[in-house]
Amino acid sequence: MMKKGITVLSLIIALASGHVCFAAENSTMTDAKGKSYDYVLSDSKTYDTDDESKYDFGFNDTIEVDGVFYSLDHIEYDVVSAYDLEYGDQDIQEKITITENTPVTADKIDDYVPDKKNIIEGELVYSYSDVSFNESEENIVSAEKNVQTEVLMNPITVYDYAATVTYTDEETGETFELPFVDYSVYEQGWFGGYQLYGTISDYDAATYQLGEQIIEHDDNTIQVSSNEEFDNILSQLGYGSGYRTVGFRYDGDPYTSLEGIVCRDYIVDVEVYGTIYNIHYADEFDLTEYTPIVTYTLSDKSKESLEALKNSYEVTAYGFYNIKPTNKDNKLTVVQKVAIGFGILVGIVLIATLIIYILRGGRKKTEYMSNREAKDEFKDI
Repeated sequence: MMKKGITVLSLIIALASGHVCFAAENSTMTDAKGKSYDYVLSDSKTYDTDDESKYDFGFNDTIEVDGVFYSLDHIEYDVVSAYDLEYGDQDIQEKITITENTPVTADKIDDYVPDKKNIIEGELVYSYSDVSFNESEENIVSAEKNVQTEVLMNPITVYDYAATVTYTDEETGETFELPFVDYSVYEQGWFGGYQLYGTISDYDAATYQLGEQIIEHDDNTIQVSSNEEFDNILSQLGYGSGYRTVGFRYDGDPYTSLEGIVCRDYIVDVEVYGTIYNIHYADEFDLTEYTPIVTYTLSDKSKESLEALKNSYEVTAYGFYNIKPTNKDNKLTVVQKVAIGFGILVGIVLIATLIIYILRGGRKKTEYMSNREAKDEFKDI
């Protein structure tokens, strides 16, 4: 009886091994609607349009992977502009402004030049385009300067003084050019310290002439009786009434000129009658400080670059495939295959039970067994 039991068990194992199988689940990917597929191909390309009808990724209608054939169900596209990939939600400004840290005064506004001509923000270049100024508290400085002329023996003219003078503010150290305003008499009268120069010719003669005066030769001094007499000599020599003599003397030793004439120079110390003028220069200067607000505009090259990004698209295509039916078995789904396998297994068990029933001679024999005999019989199986 034990042998029969082993034979029946072996038969059950053999039947199960020969006819029951479980299909492995294929790896899947869902499409935009959440539906799963057996196989998916993907590829990425760059296009200059977002029109899906213009895309071509060359997905075949049927492909073979590891001996399994798949049929293309449909293609989906993920389209993103190159601009969005680069900048996303970032707001690209056409103009940006920067406040400079160094203020300027009013006289330097017209000549203002920013510290930087260009500013680089990532891949974008902004070029200097304009500047405005924020005014701080007003600061007007009045400056003046007085300058005295030399002693002028004639009326003053524009050639006797400068049109402007340089002025440096002691508190700020700022330097300004002050323009001429007016002039006035600073001092008038006789002024000393002047000298007139002359030369005596034929100095080796017994007498020599100065103007219309005949002077006796003397190696030590010029033989003129008084300063007033020398004034007359100066007048004769063309120096006019604006000069008066203070003293006269020889200037060095006698010498012979290139023409062979013995000469000797002399000096006349004189005073002149003249006027010193006061030249008045003045002006007001705006020392108010102004803060530069510099505007930079997106360069043409950067604008072109942004437009190119907006017209370029990164396209990723997904081809969704299902296993292509090749025979009856391939038409069954995984659930159907499992259900069929389970049904076969149940059938095998029923067949094995029937065989046991037949080998025992049918159910009739067991009907007349006692409970103990039935239990012993069941153990032998």
